[in-house]
Amino acid sequence: MTKLSSPTTSEYNFQFTDIKKTGNSILQSMLQNTADMGMVDMTAKVVYKDNEQQIVGDSKLKKSNCYIADETTQLKLILRENNIKEVNVEEVYSFK
Repeated sequence: MTKLSSPTTSEYNFQFTDIKKTGNSILQSMLQNTADMGMVDMTAKVVYKDNEQQIVGDSKLKKSNCYIADETTQLKLILRENNIKEVNVEEVYSFK
């Protein structure tokens, strides 16, 4: 059986706000306005990161795939070497 009720303010530590979608998101806008392989600065939340690292090339560099997202868009981001350990899922980072 399920019972629905409205919580009191002591039962949660956040304030609900309805997100109004007003066209493109920041990530969508960045994708549309940046040339391929262009440099970008962004702040985004990491929503997924591979548990295993891959070894790439003769130099044996480590890489790991992760995904960053906002309310409308998800992008793949490849982390390399020391950055792999520095990035955690559910955290927000400024990427340059």
